[in-house]
Amino acid sequence: MWMLPIIRVLLLFMIGCITCNSDVMEASLGQFPAMVAVLYDGVPRKYICAASLIAPTFVLSVAVCYGKIPRVTEVKIMGGDVHLQETSTVKDRQEIGVLRITIHPKYDGVSYNFAILELKKLVERSRYFHSIGITSSRPRVHTNCKVAGWDLLNRKAAPLLFTEALVYSDVDCASVPFEVHEQTMFCAGIKEGGLQTIGIDQGGPIICNGKLAGVASQPLSASKESVYGGYSDVSAVSEWIHSILNEKMKRIWLSSKAKGSASPAGTLINYRKVLVAFYATLKSNLQ
Repeated sequence: MWMLPIIRVLLLFMIGCITCNSDVMEASLGQFPAMVAVLYDGVPRKYICAASLIAPTFVLSVAVCYGKIPRVTEVKIMGGDVHLQETSTVKDRQEIGVLRITIHPKYDGVSYNFAILELKKLVERSRYFHSIGITSSRPRVHTNCKVAGWDLLNRKAAPLLFTEALVYSDVDCASVPFEVHEQTMFCAGIKEGGLQTIGIDQGGPIICNGKLAGVASQPLSASKESVYGGYSDVSAVSEWIHSILNEKMKRIWLSSKAKGSASPAGTLINYRKVLVAFYATLKSNLQ
């Protein structure tokens, strides 16, 4: 029994120190307004994965998180807050149920590790919670980016953390113990510094030049020389993402036409509101 505390300490260092370095900082409210926590709202309530809001009713995450979800009806997202706990008093915090989860059709356990979660209702845009545009091209090697995630060792009370990371070439990341699929993934991290980088949640964003460039798909690989993480490349599946958003717009439009004459004016106004929000999102993403 006396070995258990020692083993626990060793395991913590194997996954990487999360708060012991000044390069890892607590995020302020609104610093990452598209950041989303995906929660299982059953008993007990559990944190599933991280994600990013990419449209008023869609978040982008990774497929690996959702293979064992018992019921989609008990999944919800939380945004507009930097704390996970239900007792948070942040006014802009929103929790919304998930309608459906779409896994990329080419996902094979490594490549095309993407999932899109459609929400049951529109996110109410605020300065602390709104969507982020997606990049149209893979970030260049040595691009300075930001990554964010919640403390994996203390999920119930941990604040949102962030740090900076550089994009590295496939050659630089050849020694990592996980597979980096060159067509759909890229590698980023800190080349020098060892065990000092944030333990990013799977599904969490890497933001480069103000756009969502990737989602964390592989755990960090830490050594004395480097800390690398594998990220699913958003630009590799941009057509798939936009096809799903466009399909949603089409469904809304057809519904508004079918119900137009029989629906109250307020319902039509809501349809128009959703369409305007989606159009603005698509226009932003395509820029």
